[in-house]
Amino acid sequence: MEKEGRIIGCYQLDFDTKRPNLEIKAPELSVLYLSQHFHGMGLGKHMLKHAEEEILKLGYDTIWLTAYYENKQAIAFYQHQNYAMKGKCYFEMGHGKYENWVFWKELKK
Repeated sequence: MEKEGRIIGCYQLDFDTKRPNLEIKAPELSVLYLSQHFHGMGLGKHMLKHAEEEILKLGYDTIWLTAYYENKQAIAFYQHQNYAMKGKCYFEMGHGKYENWVFWKELKK
């Protein structure tokens, strides 16, 4: 997403990510980023809707993502957009292991 020629946000869909829950058979929204300055303007919701529309065009009817369990702002955002918690997984980096919550949403065609 651009504003005045500058990138202020982006999203990424991944189709080959190892799913943390075998019930999920859909692409992952692996990145949804919006510059902090533009939060609260509906732009994140707009990008999320665009990602969901792309998923539907490709023939899928669900989408999933993970969020760090302490990222209360992201969790509240996804829950407000009707994403349901489906479980937990762990992101490993270096010697650390970080709890992430798995969210998914059934999309309406």
